[in-house]
Amino acid sequence: MTIIPRSKGSLGFSQHLPNEFKLTTKEDYEDRLVTLLAGRAAEEVFFNNFTNGASDDLRKVTELCYYMIASLGMNDKIGHLGYQLEGDQFKKPFSSKTNELIDEEVKNLISRS
Repeated sequence: MTIIPRSKGSLGFSQHLPNEFKLTTKEDYEDRLVTLLAGRAAEEVFFNNFTNGASDDLRKVTELCYYMIASLGMNDKIGHLGYQLEGDQFKKPFSSKTNELIDEEVKNLISRS
């Protein structure tokens, strides 16, 4: 990864080098989450506050966590199930209880990152 300093309209952004491998592990995804959340952490350290600068990163973190948990089966509580996305929404062949569990596991994953 390369961190590119400020440009017009942003405080900075990260650019990842291409991965030579075609398969991505759970650990690879978790490393990506940490990288995406680093911008929000930097805001807290430098500004002692939050800005809208990391909003795109937070959106990406949320989408990646839902993808890992609900589509890729990378969560012990949900198990090896893969729910499909239609646009930005999941097809919901599952109960509201499962939906709540997915939401809870996404929050847990983000908190651990």
